[in-house]
Amino acid sequence: MKIFAKILILITVFFFGYYYGQLTTKNLVQDNNPIENKIQKDQGNLEENKKTVSLMIDFHNGELSVFNDIGLTEGSSVFDLLKTTLEREEIDFKYKDYGGEMGALLESINGVENNMEDGKYWQYWFNNEYAKVGASMQELKSGDVIEWKYIKGQF
Repeated sequence: MKIFAKILILITVFFFGYYYGQLTTKNLVQDNNPIENKIQKDQGNLEENKKTVSLMIDFHNGELSVFNDIGLTEGSSVFDLLKTTLEREEIDFKYKDYGGEMGALLESINGVENNMEDGKYWQYWFNNEYAKVGASMQELKSGDVIEWKYIKGQF
């Protein structure tokens, strides 16, 4: 029950951070300074193709990593988000890319490896639902929340 409460609090923090970020951006654009408005509009046009998403990595050992308001370009996938974030944060991870529709299979994050013997694997949830497609195939849109969990298989 304590784990559920922690996850619920973290999800609340995610959404609050996203809401606050959206509110702050909206207030900046509404500023009456014409020069700043032009700069904001120009930046908005440049960032029109960017997406803002959130990522949570749950090691199910008490360790939880949260990354809010991550900007990605058009056509980015869940795997692109994970790879870019882990590389930027210098977190060790391993994967195998099978290409095509199979895509990439996450093998480990920060030394926590898939374990066939225990039936524990890295799996992801897309907007609070267990993923229906591989991480390389799931395209992101603004506002998406991705959660990677190291748990027993869901199938």
